Amino acid sequence: MIERRLPTSETNGSFLAMPSIDLAETKDMIEITVELPGVVEKDISVSLEGNRLILSGEKKKEEEQKGKDYFVSERSYGAFSRSIPLEFEPASDAIDARFEKGVLRITVKKPAEIRSKSREIPVKSNG
Repeated sequence: MIERRLPTSETNGSFLAMPSIDLAETKDMIEITVELPGVVEKDISVSLEGNRLILSGEKKKEEEQKGKDYFVSERSYGAFSRSIPLEFEPASDAIDARFEKGVLRITVKKPAEIRSKSREIPVKSNG
């Protein structure tokens, strides 16, 4: 079987060690969106270590079908991990994780003392 790979930032066909994320913040919470195409829910782990949110899991390789010669193989497989430091240590019941259609969405509610510290600063005109 001949396998040709196009250049990528990956090494030896392993899954990216740090999946792509979007991290957004509102007054009340942190919202994290993680792209995990081809990963199934049972292979994803979300844990909390102090103020660090740890995402890990594995994208398992599908069985190769006999009789196929791959000319290009860009898909990657293997373990992944991502550590996201937070500015506070959330309560375990303040975290909600949902996985749908290859996208993991995590919300982390900010503690009341963090929410009360942020306030709007009015912008004034000199004219």
